[in-house]
Amino acid sequence: MSFWASVPHYVSQARVPKAAVALLHRVEEVLDVEVPLGGLPEQAEEWERTVSEMAEADDEVREYVRQLEEQAEAEGEALPEADGDAIAADFERYLRRRGTGGSGN
Repeated sequence: MSFWASVPHYVSQARVPKAAVALLHRVEEVLDVEVPLGGLPEQAEEWERTVSEMAEADDEVREYVRQLEEQAEAEGEALPEADGDAIAADFERYLRRRGTGGSGN
């Protein structure tokens, strides 16, 4: 059995507390045990805030998110609340479609 968490390459670091928390929650579910998380949840929130701020500060990412919102509005769909992970995953797909990067290239 193995567990993994997807982290886009352009926001990956040696330590990604949000991925660690997600993995540990999955371990808890599968093994039906409680894993002490210590300060990881707070670190994960800080990491997510930082990624969101970095995405907001990047003109290309911000423009991509705007395009997604316009597309959803045109299709009569509401976009879910965007968080750092959602923005990162969508932007990675966008880069792959443009042929300019992403973990698939």
